[in-house]
Amino acid sequence: MIAEISLGLVGFTAVVAVLRRPDGGLGSINLFRSLHLLGYASATLLLSLFPSLLAAIGCEPEAMWRISSFAMSLTGVVGLIPSPRQRQSISLGRDAMWKRFGESIAMKSRLFALLGLLAFNLVLQLANAVGLFGLPQFWPFLLGLLCFLIYCLAQFASLLFMEPSE
Repeated sequence: MIAEISLGLVGFTAVVAVLRRPDGGLGSINLFRSLHLLGYASATLLLSLFPSLLAAIGCEPEAMWRISSFAMSLTGVVGLIPSPRQRQSISLGRDAMWKRFGESIAMKSRLFALLGLLAFNLVLQLANAVGLFGLPQFWPFLLGLLCFLIYCLAQFASLLFMEPSE
């Protein structure tokens, strides 16, 4: 189910972003949102299938959840590092973005809530990977997939309902 939702989000990302602009192009902030949505939705899709792949090759359950949680934490860290194109998008739209964030406490709250969600997930996955909960469990991994999915849905909602900044 999580994989299906992720696939749907990936499919509609570019379409929604293009339809939001009168000239048919992507604004720098919407490009950033689209890239994040595409990246995290793709990661959620692949990570949701990863434990099944590990089980198919004969991995023990404890090792399967340890490896899966480690892979998710690595994906979370990599996802927070902007690519050169994202850095360019951020720098082009930084003034407009921070102006909007400065004007709205709700925007700041949303930003920090999403970053907090990703940080919580990173800590949760690392804790599961090192065995902080005893033997590695499935529930932190499932909760992590849901965190990624919530992040994707927030980006999707931003593309749909927030005005382009340019």
